[in-house]
Amino acid sequence: MDLGPRLRTSGGASGDLPGRRRLIYGVPIWRRLVFGVFGVALIGLMIYDGAVSVFPLILVAGSLVGALYLDEWVFDLSHREMEHRSGVYPMMRRETLSFGAVGQLKIEKIGLKRPADRASTDATSRGGLGMRVRDRRFYKLSVELRDGRTRVLNIDRSRRDQMTRDAERIAAFVGVNLTQTET
Repeated sequence: MDLGPRLRTSGGASGDLPGRRRLIYGVPIWRRLVFGVFGVALIGLMIYDGAVSVFPLILVAGSLVGALYLDEWVFDLSHREMEHRSGVYPMMRRETLSFGAVGQLKIEKIGLKRPADRASTDATSRGGLGMRVRDRRFYKLSVELRDGRTRVLNIDRSRRDQMTRDAERIAAFVGVNLTQTET
């Protein structure tokens, strides 16, 4: 089961203004629904049982936060802008940028190996005390703005191919270049 961000399209059929075309890059809606159903089921069980204790209340609070949490990028072609929404609904933070402010999309390979092990080119090398040290490589998808600022869309370890496909669609939609670097 894929738990990472997904790229989906939105248009006039989903209640938006007719002719409005958008790409949405964010957590799939089914994840939020699972948290919501779990929270409602726990509330129902507490009402049915007639007992309220601390641990189920903590689980209910966590599941409701999971259901109401949003972290997504909306690329709107009709307004030629992108908007980042993050936080717990309705108190989420929003940042809107025009497509003209975007310089490029970038996928970087970032490594998290200990400095002593960076010289090795093996995917798994021997670290201190002869223990195997795994090469922890992550991929970061970011938007570089023309003014030098960077906004990170996603960091993932195992889904590079999917991230590349999504980045190519976003870059074509926004009309910017996609660069990939290895560090």
